[in-house]
Amino acid sequence: MLKIRLWAALWAATTIVLALLLFITPSADLALPILLAIAALCLAIVTPFDATKRAARLRVVAACGTYAGICVGALGWAIWQGQSFGILALLAIMVAFGLFLSGWAWTTRARKHRTGWGGYYDRAD
Repeated sequence: MLKIRLWAALWAATTIVLALLLFITPSADLALPILLAIAALCLAIVTPFDATKRAARLRVVAACGTYAGICVGALGWAIWQGQSFGILALLAIMVAFGLFLSGWAWTTRARKHRTGWGGYYDRAD
């Protein structure tokens, strides 16, 4: 789950940067960067907290799903507003990565930490 949270933090930062670029783009609607910033904040909320228990893992799944849902909403809004192909492609990539993170978090939600395997490669036997 640590890798998922690190990727989520990286993608949240990337989404914020892309939202700022959309904010200064004259052809983009103002709602798009606002929606992307909200989505990035939903994804960034869970990154600093350790997710060793099942409830915490489900929070990561919910955050990734919320990110993907908001990005789908932003993509629908951009299609409805008639945005350019570049903006639609950018939003489609965000949706795809959000779905990827959601699927990855969903498949690892039931894993349990095994303390006996800690330091496996460092053993002297």
